[in-house]
Amino acid sequence: MDPGIYNISHKDYLSIDAVSNSYLGRLNECPAAAKIPVETTEAMEIGTALHALVLEGQEKFDSLVVVDPEMPKRKDIEKEAWIAWKEEFAIGKTILKQEKIDNIKRMSDAIWSHPAAMELLGDGVSEQSLVWRDEETGILLKSRPDWLPARIKGIIPDLKTTSDASKQGFSRSVADFGYDRQAAMYLTGINTVIPFEQRGCHYDTFIFIVVEKTPPYRTEVYVLDQGYLDRGFREFRRLLEEEQTCRRLGKWPHYKDGGVQDLIKPNYIK
Repeated sequence: MDPGIYNISHKDYLSIDAVSNSYLGRLNECPAAAKIPVETTEAMEIGTALHALVLEGQEKFDSLVVVDPEMPKRKDIEKEAWIAWKEEFAIGKTILKQEKIDNIKRMSDAIWSHPAAMELLGDGVSEQSLVWRDEETGILLKSRPDWLPARIKGIIPDLKTTSDASKQGFSRSVADFGYDRQAAMYLTGINTVIPFEQRGCHYDTFIFIVVEKTPPYRTEVYVLDQGYLDRGFREFRRLLEEEQTCRRLGKWPHYKDGGVQDLIKPNYIK
């Protein structure tokens, strides 16, 4: 696909043959992990459904999600009835139990009750797919920002679910899951793909709208500071160079370090 900005479905975005942030995250585990196909989990399905409800509304949510009728599936005739129900009501949809759907709606309500989140998400465009070629490595890249505000320029808000929305808890998640690298990649993408005349500014701010997955669905809004952004840009560049090396050699090793390493006893083990 040629570099540019595209209004396409999430399924079509996933089919684009380009390096994404999730690919770089697997590469960071060990290069061979980047080549393992990603299987969709229920947690991923719930995250996608929440994004649809918050960013695109009830109609979009209803087009993606259907309530699990929890039909018995032990006997052959029961299995046949289950298959027939799926073919009639669930083609292309995520099947979730009612309690999961109720939970998603409560998370959405919590997000929309947060004053700063409401301001950030009040007017804009959701789920635009960006495709660009990295100048230094020549690698084709892709990203899909959750939201691009219409009135507030220069920022990219990103919706995250978490088990701990406190400052300390979510800061750990940023480091553990490479959210700072994601921020660097997304900011690079939008500044590369959209001409300055169209965006009217340099995008340099990444904001997380964070909601807990369980009651009371605590919601917080955090601006990623410059220290985290600097770390994210370093990791983004490092992993792109690692991918470039793998492509040049035609090898994605099953290890991070080819030598012998010291395993040091951590202080918490007595």
